[in-house]
Amino acid sequence: MVVAFVSLVAGLVHTRSSAAGRLGWFALAAGAAYATTLLANASRIAIAMAMHQAGTSLGPLTGDRLHCATGAFVYLLFLGTLFTLGARATGADRALADC
Repeated sequence: MVVAFVSLVAGLVHTRSSAAGRLGWFALAAGAAYATTLLANASRIAIAMAMHQAGTSLGPLTGDRLHCATGAFVYLLFLGTLFTLGARATGADRALADC
């Protein structure tokens, strides 16, 4: 949750010019980071339960190692999606495209 919040604030707060806009972005970023973390954890747990029930393994990757790799992938996927949506919402993606 902290990484999601910091990525939104540090990466996109510059798109807000006023102090009120920046404060509002902080509040929105906190809520979005919390909701994203909740969804990512629920997804990770659901995937882990399905993998455990199926007895999943892949060559040298045991179920425990796959669980760790899947968890990292899920978190990175949600983090990237959150930042992309935040960039689009603030217009930062258009500013980056003009560079």
